[in-house]
Amino acid sequence: MGTEGINPNEPCFNLSEVNLQTPEGGSWHRYQILSVVRKDRLAEYREDLGPREGFASEEFRIPGGVWDPDTNRADIVHTVAELREMANQTRAAGGFSSWLRAPLPTIDLVGGLDDHREKLATISKEKGL
Repeated sequence: MGTEGINPNEPCFNLSEVNLQTPEGGSWHRYQILSVVRKDRLAEYREDLGPREGFASEEFRIPGGVWDPDTNRADIVHTVAELREMANQTRAAGGFSSWLRAPLPTIDLVGGLDDHREKLATISKEKGL
């Protein structure tokens, strides 16, 4: 089921930003797709954000709810406004993959092992072992 409009305070199950061809079938655009809760059903809202070339970040999805298979119900924990703010931050940061490309802290395992041995030796001497 689709919808023509949304309210920022509505419960939102999911927000996706994907590259799709425009309805005319010509160019590719970035679309923001939100699944909002309406009368215990999900309704999809699509917004054209413009040509895909204007977006440095990759496509992404942000869940706003959790599905419980045992009860067959969803627990919605975010609103449209909250997910849109998260999407804006994700886009501004260059997408999720930019976090994955960030350098990891280096760890000197050999140096750490040497320090550990020295501490053990010092403790052993102090205790007279």
